[in-house]
Amino acid sequence: MPEPLFPGIPNPKKRKLLARIAQTGRLTVRGQKDDWSMHHTWMKNDPSYAAAYQEARKIAGDMLEAEAFRRAFGGSDTLVIFLLKAHKPELYRERLEHTGPGGAELVLTVRYAEPPPEDRPCLPPAS
Repeated sequence: MPEPLFPGIPNPKKRKLLARIAQTGRLTVRGQKDDWSMHHTWMKNDPSYAAAYQEARKIAGDMLEAEAFRRAFGGSDTLVIFLLKAHKPELYRERLEHTGPGGAELVLTVRYAEPPPEDRPCLPPAS
């Protein structure tokens, strides 16, 4: 029999909520709206609950990652792209360079093919 999640949390309501978060990644479910407010009260007033919550999020994230890997290798190119960006950002992250080559100043020039009509100026009127 698997060991119960969060045995160091004595309150059964807290343990149940943490287990749900660990297994589903969700704090609230339909019909249990009071969980949200109780969770935030516990986060503020119970450091052991706050630490266990971080562990629950990590467990949920690990499960999500494992499922994403399973699906990615089953043929989902989109998931492969996201996983590569997450695990090898130095190679696959999106890049945006705000300087010119070699760190030089970047100068942008905007040219219009035709001037805008008089009744539709490019810039908003000064206030």
